[in-house]
Amino acid sequence: MQKTPEKPSPGGASTPKSGQPDQQLPTSAAHVADGATDAGTAEDMGPRSAAAQARRPGPLAVMQSVVAAFFGVQSERNRARDFANGRASTYIIAGLVATMTFISVVWTVVSLVLHNVAG
Repeated sequence: MQKTPEKPSPGGASTPKSGQPDQQLPTSAAHVADGATDAGTAEDMGPRSAAAQARRPGPLAVMQSVVAAFFGVQSERNRARDFANGRASTYIIAGLVATMTFISVVWTVVSLVLHNVAG
């Protein structure tokens, strides 16, 4: 029975089931020529690269997306931008704020109408 080779970890060393890393795997010349390194760069270490942070939608774009979502008219281009560059927490918070604002406006309008009809 043949044993399947271990897949290399992101650091370049494979980790067997014992949990101890094997020796460093050799890096191919093509891999090095492309500018890739085994350790990675500061840009690909975090969840977001510096370029993605620079393209992150601003507050106006976030509110526009949330309002469009309320009405169900979000464009595919904006949806793709939101999912690619935005943080979920930003949209969740903006959605909660927009929902509370909507409820407050409806509550106020209903209260004014009932006050004027009753009195």
